[in-house]
Amino acid sequence: KNKYEKDQTLQVALDVQKDLEASGIKVVMTRTTDKSLELSDRTQIANDAGAVAFVSIHRNYYEKDSTTRGVEAWIHSSKPADSKKLATDIMTQLKSVKGVSDRGVKTGTMADTSKNYYINSHSSCASCIIELGFMSNTSDTELVTTNRSKSAKAIADGIKNYLDRMGYKYG
Repeated sequence: KNKYEKDQTLQVALDVQKDLEASGIKVVMTRTTDKSLELSDRTQIANDAGAVAFVSIHRNYYEKDSTTRGVEAWIHSSKPADSKKLATDIMTQLKSVKGVSDRGVKTGTMADTSKNYYINSHSSCASCIIELGFMSNTSDTELVTTNRSKSAKAIADGIKNYLDRMGYKYG
């Protein structure tokens, strides 16, 4: 159970949702059950809702080396200031979770820094992809199992810090 990225990230996302909503923040989820959505549908949901931040939670995997580990955030290659602030605020909070190895805020894609992940190219608000460690690394897997609530709280706190810093009112 919970050996799949889609299951692990959904559980974290639902915990993030609960934390944010408890603070009075309106959260629009692209999925709350085990259903598959195209990237264009996910982005459309956020854009249609007039979201001010779009955070997509994922896990990395590196088959060749199980010692490769760490949490990282991906933003658009043109480094939009709002996206960089959002990603940085989340990463700052994640660093406080036991066992987190910080790989930083990165631009573009893993394959090409001048190309961009779909949601970062097509969302009309600040956006980032959070890679919550490597599924191929045991320590990183603890971030979504043993330390799941701490990881989710860190992501939610990072989002709240971003909203506060940008002057968005909630609560």
